[in-house]
Amino acid sequence: MAGNYTDSLSYNVKRSLVKNWNSGKWQGMAPLGYLNRHTDDDNNEAIIIVDPVRGPIIKHLFEEFATGKHTLKTLWYLSKELGLYTKNKKKKGCFVSRNTLYDVLTNPFYHGLMCIKGEFYNHIYEPLISKELFDRVQAILTGNGNHNRNNTTEYAKTPYIFRGLIHCKECGCLITPEKKIKKNGSTYIYLRCGHPCKECHQGIVNENVIIEQLKKEVMDKISLPPKLQEIVKEKLTQELNDTSAFNKTMKTNITNKLNELKVKEDNLLDFYLEGKLPQATYEAKQEQIANQRAELEQTAEKYKNIDADMKKRVVQVMALANNISKLFDMATPTRRNELLQLLISNCQLNDSKLEYTVNAPFNWLMDSNNYTEWTTVVIEHLDDFECVKV
Repeated sequence: MAGNYTDSLSYNVKRSLVKNWNSGKWQGMAPLGYLNRHTDDDNNEAIIIVDPVRGPIIKHLFEEFATGKHTLKTLWYLSKELGLYTKNKKKKGCFVSRNTLYDVLTNPFYHGLMCIKGEFYNHIYEPLISKELFDRVQAILTGNGNHNRNNTTEYAKTPYIFRGLIHCKECGCLITPEKKIKKNGSTYIYLRCGHPCKECHQGIVNENVIIEQLKKEVMDKISLPPKLQEIVKEKLTQELNDTSAFNKTMKTNITNKLNELKVKEDNLLDFYLEGKLPQATYEAKQEQIANQRAELEQTAEKYKNIDADMKKRVVQVMALANNISKLFDMATPTRRNELLQLLISNCQLNDSKLEYTVNAPFNWLMDSNNYTEWTTVVIEHLDDFECVKV
């Protein structure tokens, strides 16, 4: 019944979304240049209006770029002069990055179309520009080689390893990847701050420098050769089985004690109702039983139920950790990005050094100096290992 209810709820939500899309209604945060608002009537309906500050700026940027006199870089400097700020409250006062400006120029929402999961829908909101102006901008982007999408109707971003992962230590803006092709045909990816150089002193860094840092400081420390992996896996499987059996025994004992307390509580109530027990004594003993029950229930939470699915998940996470360096070398840029999101967070580029936090449960493995202790570490942090999506 619970499964059917969940499926039904999911179906109704999806149907509602599709209905709104077909009606031209946008779901979620409004694009840059628009604002989310509600109507003043009794319906209090969610609507989107043109941002009176950023909307005209974006329209002017489209018109300027359509003249053919600008590159993305010069248009980006112009957006800064015009005061095009991000509307993210966490970055209040930051100018939009070059990548964000590119996303604006290639977003059909501004001329009346919503792109949702590769499908296009006419929306009901006021367009900022005409379809003709939008098409001229796309043609210029394609002609000068700045259009890094194969088709202007496809809105998937070009995959980069560090896309969206790193911010500048100095100014807090997003670090953006940039492809460079040397005269000899060699291709390099550089990481640069979204702020103009004259406002931020963060230099440009080859992404390979950061990759080597992460491999040395994180990946290589939790990777193991195949033979040692088999030893760890065998020991971990045995530890999981033993812990599962022990936890079941402890839970059974706690359940029995809770049942005994229930009987004692019922007898206590009977004595009180029969007048064989003073009220003060009854309340004191009842409080004592309640405290014992709470303590037992809290203790029971420590003895987690380790079923077959959980054992499988934990072993898979350990296999991912032990092979992370090799997997990273073989992965596509998109998969590398996903692996890095599993491994690290709070990334900041400080000159040519990356500062970051290692995510759980991988931080627990790194904190242990010896791989022979890893099985114990896993048992102590089962919840963290179970929550990883491999």
